Amino acid sequence: MSASEFDRDLEAWLDGELPPACAAAMQAAVDASPELAERAALEREFDQRMRRALASDAGSVETVRGMLAKARTQSVPAGRMLRLPRGAMKIAAGLLIAVTGGMWWLCIPPFECAFMQALEVAAEDRAAVPGAAADEALARSGLPAEVDGALAAHPAAIATLDFWFWHLTGVRLDYVRPDGSVFHTVLCEKSDVHPSIRRSVERDGEEWWMGEMGGSHVVAFTVKDGTGVCAVTGTTGDESVYAAAKALRASLR
Repeated sequence: MSASEFDRDLEAWLDGELPPACAAAMQAAVDASPELAERAALEREFDQRMRRALASDAGSVETVRGMLAKARTQSVPAGRMLRLPRGAMKIAAGLLIAVTGGMWWLCIPPFECAFMQALEVAAEDRAAVPGAAADEALARSGLPAEVDGALAAHPAAIATLDFWFWHLTGVRLDYVRPDGSVFHTVLCEKSDVHPSIRRSVERDGEEWWMGEMGGSHVVAFTVKDGTGVCAVTGTTGDESVYAAAKALRASLR
């Protein structure tokens, strides 16, 4: 099989659209040529990355589908959609990611701040894992035993925050107030990304990120000299969530 023939059928093969005989020929070519195998692996990784990026935010699915549909030709032969040339598809995918990423970063509807959403989900995620790793992370975090009159409800747990290209972990610790109400904290020690600038608020001389996410009120701020992010999550509309976040921020300095 020539390189041009391989390139011609590569996308259809990766998508599982080739007839069995043609698919077998592609596999044989990959098995016989390290160069072709590497090319196929790179294309497969690229496609998977595109799909993860475009589908990671549930609110973006329909928008992404519509944009992709417009990028395809209207001339469709029976049984199969015509495709753009591979290079053009990569350019279109790159532009699409730039557009959707920008919409997410600026919280333009139907997109929302995925980092803030991930913090809210992690705050009440029952899959968060307690144990030795969580205890060690808690010790490093400096989260106190008491915040604004609320007591820490141990054990701490490791929570995961997966959104777009980022896969973060954080330590989660809940606090109980004297009246029995609860708020949750999630602290990511290392983060090279911050919540959307559209959620940025200056209050009491400091920068915060605030928003109503998934029926909860989330207040986030930087820690560890700006290399980490901590969030306090409580009931929607509860102003005491900010008071707790302010007290926690002061205690973590």
